Amino acid sequence: ESGGLYLWSESVDRQMIELTSTAAEPPELALQDISQALDEITRELERPSGSGTLMRTLLAMPDGVSVGKISLDVSGTPILKVEAVVDADNPDAFKAVLAVFLNRLNQRFNLESNALREKDVTIQLDRSQGDGRKPVYQIHFEFELS
Repeated sequence: ESGGLYLWSESVDRQMIELTSTAAEPPELALQDISQALDEITRELERPSGSGTLMRTLLAMPDGVSVGKISLDVSGTPILKVEAVVDADNPDAFKAVLAVFLNRLNQRFNLESNALREKDVTIQLDRSQGDGRKPVYQIHFEFELS
């Protein structure tokens, strides 16, 4: 028994020496690691959420606008891309609906400094459904989120 206890105590002594001999990390390195972790968390929190962006876009849509596709690219600078169809009887009605949509997007996404304008929108007119029907206005635009 005495021999077994002696061997066991030597093993425990070796483990204690190993634990105490490993130098603790200097405080400067620990603070640097914490700072990097906080920076990463801050970047993640500043990145726009998909659900929030989608909700703001949908709430900005006036009557007569049907969204076909919304995509959010957050790999670099966050960019929102929107493809939609505007239901309007004539060009003047289309311009009015488009102006309301762009104004609402500018307000919801705080785009005062880089506001969306009609010139930022790609517009295609589709009359393939026959001459007697009203035209289908397809729009596409994208903008950076801040």
